[in-house]
Amino acid sequence: MFTLMELSEVRQDNEFIYSQLRQGTHIKKAFRSLDQKNLSPEELMKTQDTIDVLFSESYPFVEFFWLEKIGWERALELKATTNISAADCIHFATAIEAGCDALVTLDSFLKKQAESFVKSCLPEQVTRTLCELGFSY
Repeated sequence: MFTLMELSEVRQDNEFIYSQLRQGTHIKKAFRSLDQKNLSPEELMKTQDTIDVLFSESYPFVEFFWLEKIGWERALELKATTNISAADCIHFATAIEAGCDALVTLDSFLKKQAESFVKSCLPEQVTRTLCELGFSY
């Protein structure tokens, strides 16, 4: 769910920037005021609807996993014992608790740190990694 929150924030940022630009605000000023977003309830709903449609239509195979107390404890343990960022510890703990076969990330540092816990790869290595794990197409 943390990933959905991050995705929602990105969509809201995009909506805010575009709204500011449509109103004639200079782009630098728009970006500097991101921490003071004032999206209307309708604009907020629009961003959430976009995310809902994205997952229901484009990625119906994606499953969401609710992190239980043990997962939050694992995230805290990972943060205390590794150099992984707090946000990535939450992602990583979720992958572990959900029983994921592989962790796919663009973050080469996270990939390296995660290797001792779960098979990890960059997006361009997914096909090879899944084959190594015994998955076939």
